[in-house]
Amino acid sequence: MLEQNFRLFSPADWLAFGLFPVEWTGYCYCADRAAPSERGLRGVTPHMRLDWPRQTIGVTLLILAMLYRRDFRSQTLATLAR
Repeated sequence: MLEQNFRLFSPADWLAFGLFPVEWTGYCYCADRAAPSERGLRGVTPHMRLDWPRQTIGVTLLILAMLYRRDFRSQTLATLAR
C-alpha cells in the first residue's frame, strides 16, 4: 500500500516536495533580516495596502454622486434612447 502511494509521484515531484519547505524557510529567514527599503517590495506594500482602499472609496463615491444627479440620469437615458 505504501509503495503504491509512493509511485503516484515521480522522483522529481518528491524532490520538489522535500525542497519546498527548506526554500520557504530560507526565504522567510532572508526576508525578515533584509534591510528595509522604501523602494523595495516590502517597503512599498504597506503603503499600497492603505492607498488602494482610499482610492476605491473615492471612485465609488464619485460614481454614486454622478448616478444620483438628475441631469446625469436624464442625459444617460436620452443617449440610450437614440
